[in-house]
Amino acid sequence: MAVPKILSYVNAIKRKRYLHNISYFVYTIFNTVDNNSEIEIPLSDLEIYDEIHLTELWSGEDISAKDRLKISLESHGAKAYIVKL
Repeated sequence: MAVPKILSYVNAIKRKRYLHNISYFVYTIFNTVDNNSEIEIPLSDLEIYDEIHLTELWSGEDISAKDRLKISLESHGAKAYIVKL
């Protein structure tokens, strides 16, 4: 069964924070369904219009994205990414 796009990342949370005068955003993406999901989020949906570099907070994985953020999530899993501005 296909997962409706909106359910895939409706819970993406964008928070702007400041740490030692460095501005950054934290994005948290939740998989709210009972199966593993490949989630593609257009960066424009997150109001990002340039290439970005993200670090996944739990694993430390560094990734880059130009137009879309592609994420694999296990059932009811979550990932959090930090983006420095």
